Amino acid sequence: MNMNLPATVTDLVGAVCPISGISFGDAADKATWKIQFSDTATDQQRAAAAGVIAAFDLQSEVDRAIQSVFEQAVQDRLDQAARTRGYDGILSAATYATSKNPRFGPEGIAFRDWRDAVWTYCYQALADVQAGKRAMPTAKDLIAELPPAPVF
Repeated sequence: MNMNLPATVTDLVGAVCPISGISFGDAADKATWKIQFSDTATDQQRAAAAGVIAAFDLQSEVDRAIQSVFEQAVQDRLDQAARTRGYDGILSAATYATSKNPRFGPEGIAFRDWRDAVWTYCYQALADVQAGKRAMPTAKDLIAELPPAPVF
């Protein structure tokens, strides 16, 4: 997962108050997070730091990190498939959708349409997980579920 909880929280708190660090007893329990304030921290800055901790939404951060992992895996799959046909990636391949070239035009259309179907599926799968309609797949399982790449 791309989320580094201690670094994320430390950066957010450090933006409003001088600190020397934060200790995390149980990452899932904010009551165990302890801020080590710098000697120069004012009462107002300490209150702002406590407010950052109180407002921090751990589940949203986890959801964003999971989504980022899935998005990167899906993007890598799209790019890998386009590279098998000699394109730099899916973006490059999709730009050929308007090409008059008898090879590149149809390939560009196929890659563009496949890309759209893949992202539609990906975001629906994530929405279904968040709604409790399905279990969280691994990135590998999600890739296996995607619509198949075009065949030429």
